[in-house]
Amino acid sequence: MADNERNHFQLISIGWQKERFFYHVILHLDIKENGKIWLQVNNTDWNIADSLMENGVPITDIVLGFISPSMRKFSNYAVA
Repeated sequence: MADNERNHFQLISIGWQKERFFYHVILHLDIKENGKIWLQVNNTDWNIADSLMENGVPITDIVLGFISPSMRKFSNYAVA
């Protein structure tokens, strides 16, 4: 799912497993107004932050949104 107008991007899994409906967010990224890329959810084995940096995105422009704001300062990534 991509919302290019608001810069929200998600990869989801949705469907039925027997009689149970499921909706699971696999990956969710937002690009905020200040140009920072927020990794909101990453339920994969892929380190997308490393891939972003390998493709020229500075570490200071990557925010790990799934880490609490008080703990982000201990990561090597942007605080916000």
